Amino acid sequence: MVVLVPSSKVAARWHGALEARLRQAPLEAFLRSRGQPFATSGETRVTDNIASAAVYFFELARCSRLDGASAVVGPLVCAVSDGLAALVREPNAWRVAALIATARLLAPAIGLGAAADLSASAVRDYSMSLGGVPLELALPQIRAAVAAAVQGNDELQVTSAVGQMTELLFASRHRPAAGRLDLALSP
Repeated sequence: MVVLVPSSKVAARWHGALEARLRQAPLEAFLRSRGQPFATSGETRVTDNIASAAVYFFELARCSRLDGASAVVGPLVCAVSDGLAALVREPNAWRVAALIATARLLAPAIGLGAAADLSASAVRDYSMSLGGVPLELALPQIRAAVAAAVQGNDELQVTSAVGQMTELLFASRHRPAAGRLDLALSP
């Protein structure tokens, strides 16, 4: 009988790998069950899967025409990405995922350059709001609703989260452009 002991380099790479895979399993299962693309390996697996899920939620909300709502898309994608990153316990993964998803969603409507700029601004503003400035009322609700929907992989929770997103996007399209956009959901 031979016992194989991995080298310290291999052991260091594998340390915590099982726990990480188990934390990420709900997100991968959610994407798989809905026929969405997902990554199973690679350095960018977590951010790619979070971005795919964020885009999927927007597609469910039928937000392909985001003309009048582009100002709220970035913060909303940040909230969705932040909720999913918290779910898989990768707290820093939301930033890159939000940049990717926001640019992917807005590029057809406003162009890739403008989408990248708006995406970067949204991530910066959302990051600053996490640092102590209170978030708008709707974003924490949506953040929690999306995380719960993915965790439970439950159609009713998905529908509820998408409904909240749709209401917010609809409200932003029909609000005057001047002044600050209030993101609170109606009671």
